[in-house]
Amino acid sequence: MSHLLAIDYLPTSSDCHEYLNLSDDNWIDIHEWFKGEAERLAVGEIVMPSEFVLSKAVSVLDINNGKLYSYEEIDPILSWYYKLAVKKGQVLLKDMPHEELIKVCDAIFVTMASWMINYHVMDGIFRNLYLHHPGNIEYTYLAAYCNLALKCISLIISILRRGGVCDEQDFHYLPLPSDIVTGNLHLAAHISAADVICLALQADTEAYSRGQLDSEQHPSPAAELESIQLSEIRVRISFLLQFYYVLHHCSNTKCENVDERRSRSINQITDASNVEMKCERISFNQLTLFLKIMFNPGNSERSAFDFQILTSMCDFLGPATMLKLSERINKSANYGPFREVLNKSASAFPQLYRAYGCNDSRRIYHLRKSLITFRNLMNSAKNLDDILTKNETNLENYGKFSTFFEHIMLDIVREISLNALALKLYEPYDLLFVFEFLHKKVINRKLEILRHVQHCAAETKFKSKEHTTPFYYPWLYYEELISAEIVDIYFLFTAYMNSMSEIKLPYYFKKPDDLEIHFKRKFPELVILNDYLSFGLKEYTYQCMHKRSSAEDIAALQSCCKPFKSPDIPFKSDEFARLETLANKNRVLANLMCNAKDRFLPVGFEINPSVHYLWPLIKIRDKNQKPAQPKAKEQTKEK
Repeated sequence: MSHLLAIDYLPTSSDCHEYLNLSDDNWIDIHEWFKGEAERLAVGEIVMPSEFVLSKAVSVLDINNGKLYSYEEIDPILSWYYKLAVKKGQVLLKDMPHEELIKVCDAIFVTMASWMINYHVMDGIFRNLYLHHPGNIEYTYLAAYCNLALKCISLIISILRRGGVCDEQDFHYLPLPSDIVTGNLHLAAHISAADVICLALQADTEAYSRGQLDSEQHPSPAAELESIQLSEIRVRISFLLQFYYVLHHCSNTKCENVDERRSRSINQITDASNVEMKCERISFNQLTLFLKIMFNPGNSERSAFDFQILTSMCDFLGPATMLKLSERINKSANYGPFREVLNKSASAFPQLYRAYGCNDSRRIYHLRKSLITFRNLMNSAKNLDDILTKNETNLENYGKFSTFFEHIMLDIVREISLNALALKLYEPYDLLFVFEFLHKKVINRKLEILRHVQHCAAETKFKSKEHTTPFYYPWLYYEELISAEIVDIYFLFTAYMNSMSEIKLPYYFKKPDDLEIHFKRKFPELVILNDYLSFGLKEYTYQCMHKRSSAEDIAALQSCCKPFKSPDIPFKSDEFARLETLANKNRVLANLMCNAKDRFLPVGFEINPSVHYLWPLIKIRDKNQKPAQPKAKEQTKEK
């Protein structure tokens, strides 16, 4: 590595292949190289929030599909404008002044930053015409910078595709194409990574040599200015080159067998941040970076997934829990129980979300298989909770790892179940299998949080004026989650019971009432839950809204919380008719149900605000109740 960065050495393509294949370089060296180049860089006010996560920001379009119709439609327009701009001299392909080149490089960097905050490639990258066809650029410095930028973008997309991550709780199983192609536009596919690095290093060497030569042969203010400008160009190329190297190393590092050198590197990182830890001012992004480095995944196919899981854990559990965990893990870089949780999560989540990518006939199969895998993950998470508890790690006010996975699992099951109900995909015994996961411990845990969450202290040592996001106040996060999940369980349970009269039952149930009795015996906690829903949630939800709303908001809330008039729906069970009546009388809960339609109902459902929230799915009537015949009505009128 050192000889490649030597000033008087002109690298070759084979050297750059070796540069990419360096496996002994540890993260502390890479961090120092990148940090050094970043400190030299000054490109203006380009600011990312501290909680910025790349896998949540990059457009889903780029990750899900590298060739979309929208790209193909826009491509001719961009191609026409690119040719016109080159013809008019608006896009210079050669002989560009150094001052303008610096501005173009900064504009390209801004383009990359804009793309990384949820613009897709066509709108975020190829609107910059210098990135449109970098192969046409004859200016060495600019060609090197543009090709390097496109390779960085391509590598980021590839990493996220390999991890199958495109949102915080949206883990898709996606095949990785051999090359990222966007419509007819290639992300520097015409040149290899080694050649791009070689071109960048050669441009850096040429800029240095030219600057030194001009200042020595023609000493003047103009030559000095040109030397400074060439130095600025070198800084930009070097920074982007180190950024690419970080991405490349991140996507290829394997550390299942952690060696002593890497352990020393991790200890150096932890020692460097000990001062901030003692001052209790460690920032969230520093903690996330520390965890990413420590738990770099065992293979590149899971890198983005593990990074996302770690970030999600920080968000959900709070920095205090993760800091205490990191203190325990510092003694061993390959902490067994935590590694086990990561390994099992890597197999559970993609399998679970694979149900979205298959045809309707295979969704149930994937859901069943993933639920079984998820049970094993939950057991491992509970084991980790027990170990941390024995080690006197206080997790009471910040939740547990098992609770984190419970929340995600309930959220996924809810979404899959609602969509499956809309498609009339599930039969009752399949929903019974889904509810089997909503075990007594899960339900009781939710009720326990709901009962005790209001007793949590409102102040913590992590309170900050700059950070008021939910992970600093986990109980506020619970307030929004638990009410919604109880509504969802009630919603699914009611829809489940009201769909039994029409769908064919499995052979071991003789009639619908047997299935209802079986369900109630298997899940007695739902009776408690529904009672709590009816009598306890109204005041609790109102208090939450009251504490966090202005007087105008409360007045508006009260005006729209009028009792709902539900249509006369024949139920198989008087119990559920009673529950629906209680829900209708609960004004705040009814308002919560109505306002949450966009969040909790699948696409295609329409809600009439004048009827009950459950009306869209309560369409199946009792078979034994025959509708009145029109002829019979006419005969009665004649009589």
